[in-house]
Amino acid sequence: MHRCPQCNSERIRRSKRRGFVERVTLTPLFLKPFHCGDCKHRFFRWPTVGARFNAIRAKLFTSAELL
Repeated sequence: MHRCPQCNSERIRRSKRRGFVERVTLTPLFLKPFHCGDCKHRFFRWPTVGARFNAIRAKLFTSAELL
């Protein structure tokens, strides 16, 4: 789970991209905006590999070993 880099809170949510710079330059870099519910700090993070991707990867490696 993500944490706020300023207050270390777990109460963070995805935020909307603001302005031209965030939409045009940060979208191709896959940086995602977040907003802390406790200290109101707004920050950007790289996407994390989720549990669904890990499950798919595990199935692929398991089926590849069977061949």
